[in-house]
Amino acid sequence: MSTYVIVDLGLRDQSDQASFEDYAARTNVILTEDGVRVIAFDPAPRVLEGTWTPRTIVVQEYPDAETVERVQRSDAYAPLRELRQRIADTNVIVVDGTEGPPQRSGSS
Repeated sequence: MSTYVIVDLGLRDQSDQASFEDYAARTNVILTEDGVRVIAFDPAPRVLEGTWTPRTIVVQEYPDAETVERVQRSDAYAPLRELRQRIADTNVIVVDGTEGPPQRSGSS
């Protein structure tokens, strides 16, 4: 079952845009090799409800949770994670996919 990584990222200094583009290009190579797809990249997401103030949102689809762990902890990704952490404030969450709509518990 697919697992999704959702990233809320904001550059600390807009002059680091070239560094971010380098990070994104190099990360995409690693992700593609592991069957990961970037399914959304939005530098101006809209909030429908709540007080969240998102910056750039990236949604990545991984084949499974094991691939998330393997990629995130890989030696290949480690220097890229360090680069991202140096230039951006980031929140990252992992969400397990589902096979269809949620089912009600119990019987009706």
